Amino acid sequence: MFARAMSKSKKHSPHHSAQTDSPAEAASAEEAAAASAEEAPPAAEAAPEEPAAESVGGDAPPADAAGTAEPAPAAEGEAEDPLAMQLLRLRADFENYRKRTERDRAEWARSASKDLALSLLPALDDFDRGLAAAGDSPLVEGFALVERRILQALAAAGAEPMALAAGDAFDPAFHEAISQLPSADVPEGRILAVARKGWLMGGKLLRAAQVVVSGGAGA
Repeated sequence: MFARAMSKSKKHSPHHSAQTDSPAEAASAEEAAAASAEEAPPAAEAAPEEPAAESVGGDAPPADAAGTAEPAPAAEGEAEDPLAMQLLRLRADFENYRKRTERDRAEWARSASKDLALSLLPALDDFDRGLAAAGDSPLVEGFALVERRILQALAAAGAEPMALAAGDAFDPAFHEAISQLPSADVPEGRILAVARKGWLMGGKLLRAAQVVVSGGAGA
């Protein structure tokens, strides 16, 4: 019985089976392993890493600590605020309107003063003739006072009489010749007498002076 037990244990021992394999069986096992290794597919190669996609129009702006991208600065030449542009246009229009209104007001004032002065000048001419013919009448002082008041009003409006005297040069731009008389005292072509006063307003001609021009001694 002891001999049978030993025989069974030898049959089931792995060392015993490995030692009892024949060289032919071992060779066939190695060939099968090599064939299975050749038939196995090669391992998939790792796909190359693709570069990070660049943002359209340049590099992406850096993200802040919270992970949100900073807003890009406004591009040069960007259209300005339409409300601001409209405000500038309105301001320019108002400034032009103010200047135009001031010019119109000043022109209207000059025109009104000119018309008023021209309407008073004939009355002053009558005062001058009346005072010259009055002589020593007691009414002369009253007429002279009224004339001075009118002259003051005209001066406040910018009107003033021309200062002319016999012997002054004749200027057709400011003088109107109504006649020519011979004179041995006044050279030819100069003013001999003033028939009606001339007036200026703001340095410009308001009314031309009517004068008598000397024709010289041989006229």
